[in-house]
Amino acid sequence: RKNLFFKINKIKNKSKYVNQTYLPNITQLLKMIDWKNICEGIPSNYHGDLHFENILSNKNKFYLLDWRQDFSNNLKFGDIYYDFAKLLHGMIVSHKIVHENKFKIISDDKETIVKIKLNKNNIALTKIFKEWIITNGYDYKKTRIICGLIYLNISSLHHYPYSIFLFYLGKLVIYNALNNKKKIF
Repeated sequence: RKNLFFKINKIKNKSKYVNQTYLPNITQLLKMIDWKNICEGIPSNYHGDLHFENILSNKNKFYLLDWRQDFSNNLKFGDIYYDFAKLLHGMIVSHKIVHENKFKIISDDKETIVKIKLNKNNIALTKIFKEWIITNGYDYKKTRIICGLIYLNISSLHHYPYSIFLFYLGKLVIYNALNNKKKIF
């Protein structure tokens, strides 16, 4: 999908500053990922598109909507880290905020700035979610990297300028996770 992204958006694969952080080009960044670790998932019930718009609640019961049919052709289970990453994805990039165009991408040859209006509840949720993942023995860094990969993966499927926003946000999320930076982006 990265090749499709570059073709559609006519962007060159080069290193540049994103939100004042110097990032390698996408090819170099992807080489920095420990793919063996990323591919070692934890089998679980799998939703595949777990974000808040796909969760309904009624009193103390939760209902999940719009389940994916498979996880890489597996009909019985998927990787829990993918669902964790989709939840984090939705905490950072709320569909409502995107529909209201409350995100920005400012870019030139040397620097790109990505901004999104973060919902106060979602900021608090990301902190609680991080604590929950760590307390329960899961890998938060891995969750962040997969979240960034999700942004990169879907960037070619969305409209301009949102596609560009997702691409650079994905790179920044991955880079910050790989370098153990506290800020997500």
